[in-house]
Amino acid sequence: MITNCRCGSGRPKELCHGKLPDAELRRALLDHPIANTAEKRLETYCHFTPADHTSQKARLRARILIATTPAGVMHYPVGLIHEGRFLRPMSIDGVAYLDDGWVSVEMMLTPSIRACIYFRDKKEPSGLWRLGTYELDVEAFLSGDPFGSLFALPAEGTKVCFFHHTTDAGAQGIDGSLRFLPSKWNFQGLTELVSPHHAYFTNVAKLIGPNDMLEVGMAPEGTIAGLITDDGQVFKHEVYRLAPKDRAETIRVWVDWSLIAPNPLILHDPRSNIVPGAGGAFSWWEVFHPAIFRIPIRPGGSLKLTRRAKRQYEIKRTPDFIAPSGFYAALGTDIPGMYRMWTEKPLEDAEVARPADVGLPDAEWKRIVSMSLSHVIGRNMQAALSVGAHGRAAPHGP
Repeated sequence: MITNCRCGSGRPKELCHGKLPDAELRRALLDHPIANTAEKRLETYCHFTPADHTSQKARLRARILIATTPAGVMHYPVGLIHEGRFLRPMSIDGVAYLDDGWVSVEMMLTPSIRACIYFRDKKEPSGLWRLGTYELDVEAFLSGDPFGSLFALPAEGTKVCFFHHTTDAGAQGIDGSLRFLPSKWNFQGLTELVSPHHAYFTNVAKLIGPNDMLEVGMAPEGTIAGLITDDGQVFKHEVYRLAPKDRAETIRVWVDWSLIAPNPLILHDPRSNIVPGAGGAFSWWEVFHPAIFRIPIRPGGSLKLTRRAKRQYEIKRTPDFIAPSGFYAALGTDIPGMYRMWTEKPLEDAEVARPADVGLPDAEWKRIVSMSLSHVIGRNMQAALSVGAHGRAAPHGP
């Protein structure tokens, strides 16, 4: 029997990454170590490198959030399901509005697999967008087999099977009460939120080393976490300190994707492209902490569980669930903005410095989003058509 590689290439594992265990393969795809001789330490970075896999066309079920941002209207795919497997994009590389009433969204589904989805637009007769969250079928062009990768999770209908890592006492408490209590802590794990609190889940199957912990928002002692801006600044920040052995128990929890809150987004400018694509560097949206999935819950509330199997449960919606009203977003050059995503602390009036700080349209955000992959592809196609028609590339605007 031929088994395809869990990297999602669609190739037999013998011709790809061999018998590398999932945990090691995940680290190989995500982590890029660089020696910092000045600081005498080994640093690891995560960056996306699209691989040249065979493309396929597929029909997916999608959950799309249409929202306003300082850069304009955003089409944010918060979940995709195909043949009983679930993925959430790790990046959104461009959104294009086509003349025939279709919308296309370019994205990275894994660190090495690109995809593009197409669907009919959601506009009022007046031409205004219908904001909100929609579940719809979309056409997709996929590189390789991302839904066969280790980043994909099992799905039944719109229910997705996530991991939750806890202590032995925590696992026994969940099994005995059949209730899931939320955490009062923010993404950073150091500040208590007033409301909402959250139930935390992940697509990381095992917590083995420091980088596994960083993926789920924690880090062992001695590990430095940092945010790197598009212009090369490094901002070191504290996170909740915990060793893998302190979260040694794992349970599986089935959650309807409608309960999952959208993660924050970071809008990066083209300087963030470590290896520019064939068409050149482009701006893109990073899905902040893509391995973390959260359900917002009323403080003091809980979610009811039904037992499916040993250490496997299904969450039932209760009145304690709080429907998310939006998400944080920041520019990749804005350290205070990115730090706010960690702390989830609203700005004080005195801290407001620009329109984007209060969610209003912002010229700088619009300038950066106009350099997305979709815009780069569109401009290159215009140039190619001009060459074909006139023998040379005609100048064109943004």
